[in-house]
Amino acid sequence: MALRIVRQLFRLWLVLSLLWVGAIGTVTWQSQPVEWPGTEVVPHRAKIEPKRETEVIPDWSNVVPLPKLGELSDPEVGFKPPDKDTKKWEATPPIDEQQRAALKFGVELAIISPVLVLVFGSALGRILRGFKNWFSETLAISPNLRRELHFYAEATKRVLATAKARNISFFALFLADANSMFGNRADHDKHAIFVRLSKVPLLAPYLADTVLISSSTYLPNRIVPLRVRFPIVVKPIWGWQSIGIVGIHDENALWRFLRKRRSPHIAQHFILDGLEIGVSFTRNPAGPPDFLGVTHKEPVSSIKEWKNGICKVPRCFYHHDVTPNVDCERLIELCIAIAEALGTKSFRFDAFVSREGANLRFDTLQIFEVNTGAFAMDEFLFDTRHSPQFVIEELTRKYTYLLLWGARLTPHPELSVMRELVLHYIYCYIVTVLGHVSETPLMCKLRDAIAILLELMANKKTPSR
Repeated sequence: MALRIVRQLFRLWLVLSLLWVGAIGTVTWQSQPVEWPGTEVVPHRAKIEPKRETEVIPDWSNVVPLPKLGELSDPEVGFKPPDKDTKKWEATPPIDEQQRAALKFGVELAIISPVLVLVFGSALGRILRGFKNWFSETLAISPNLRRELHFYAEATKRVLATAKARNISFFALFLADANSMFGNRADHDKHAIFVRLSKVPLLAPYLADTVLISSSTYLPNRIVPLRVRFPIVVKPIWGWQSIGIVGIHDENALWRFLRKRRSPHIAQHFILDGLEIGVSFTRNPAGPPDFLGVTHKEPVSSIKEWKNGICKVPRCFYHHDVTPNVDCERLIELCIAIAEALGTKSFRFDAFVSREGANLRFDTLQIFEVNTGAFAMDEFLFDTRHSPQFVIEELTRKYTYLLLWGARLTPHPELSVMRELVLHYIYCYIVTVLGHVSETPLMCKLRDAIAILLELMANKKTPSR
């Protein structure tokens, strides 16, 4: 199906290109004047009015004799000797620079325009194919995406009913984290989060070693921080829904990766054989029980092979709710410590842990990601074994807690606050979409080409010693 569409589009491009070349040729030819030696410059299709002159008797005394055959090559005359092969006289009307420039422009316009359309069309097709692959991976996470959207819609209706019954604005839900480390913003500094959490003695043993690294600090001397143990995972300091996260095998691969990036990144040890879990937590404003759920994240596809020392980490997972198999009291203690350190009411952290039978060994817990705010996904609810009623009730419980937290600060947010909040989330969404576009193969090649070009220009400007 896709191949047939590509063929039809190529045929359409071919027909339109021929029509375009013909149209440009016709317009260019009609706009050129006819100039012959000894005649006036008369545009095509111009009406030539016959001149009526009185009869003049020619003066034959000043007649110039005919030139010899070899003298007919004078450019002012506009004729040349007969060709040796054809033995025919040929007229060569002179073409001035203005005509030459017009003809050149017509040829360039007729040829370059269809080529540009073909190139940009091919690029657009590659981008759309990249989006198709991304959507396929996204749908692989959740085969029942429509079902899950239905759950969120039903939970929203219940939260709206609660807000109406208590005379609270629904937008108060999004202000629950107004007093947190980042406020209501969705762009969180990952390194700043780990720096703050590392100052809590209870949390420090469970945090993965996280090092801030950038091209400005690493490239000049190529000294790797002592805490970096290869292979490592490098991720942008500001999260884009797992965009831009790659595995780095050695120092040379790290150097090649950072020289094409300008923004700072964080580096963590790449754990290849650990069990990845996600822990969702939302504090209850009325006290226990809090909202807690733990999911086992199983990658949809395995880690791809290393290519030049770099590989992409899994983004898509199957989720299995393992909350009954964990020590909830110990987890809640850790979650409350994280919430108090960051000043947040709701978050999800991802970690690697070892398993002993059906139980998880929390003495091996290594937290490598923390996402705060109302939009932190509760991945344990993605388990397809859960009934619709259970999922809707759990979502309703979480967002009711956030609604009540927001009502304590601002039960009725002003219109300017809501508008600023909506614009911020729209901006974050646009940045996320652009991030997905930048991850397509075509944009990666284009980014690499631009980086090489900038490097060549920088080397050219640097004076040689």
